[in-house]
Amino acid sequence: MFSCLSWPAAVWLFIAATALHNLEEAIWLPGFSGFPPLASVPPRAFRFAAAALTLLFGAAGALAIGGGAHSLGAYLICGLALAMSVNAVAPHLALSLARRSYMPGSATALALVLPSGVFLMGKSLGEDYLSPRVFAAAGPATALLLLLATIGLLRVGVLLERAGA
Repeated sequence: MFSCLSWPAAVWLFIAATALHNLEEAIWLPGFSGFPPLASVPPRAFRFAAAALTLLFGAAGALAIGGGAHSLGAYLICGLALAMSVNAVAPHLALSLARRSYMPGSATALALVLPSGVFLMGKSLGEDYLSPRVFAAAGPATALLLLLATIGLLRVGVLLERAGA
């Protein structure tokens, strides 16, 4: 489907997909009561975290393209692609199926983020931008760091909300 894309184009395609996904979530997820971990997060705090993560993904993409093959940026952006590909399946798809209702973010996660993330990882491994051995450790480590960053940004957003910022 995307085989004619260069590696930098694949990176930007993934970033654009995640930006649209974060926008969908920023608009509709704060009012969604079906995901308890976010039920107590005020809408503005969630939107702050989503915007900050979108900027983080863009910075990671620029770092990847600037650094090229086997760079920290290449492993970082592909680790983010791994994390977001898993995120498309759980919680988005799993929760939508379990609740028999749409979880906000599912459309962009499944239609845009999952295919662009899988494509980026495959292209990166196939064109020797990543070492499979290094990515086997770096990918999950990056996913864990993304989870921790998301929690931290949500907390910062809550603090900003309380401070009236």
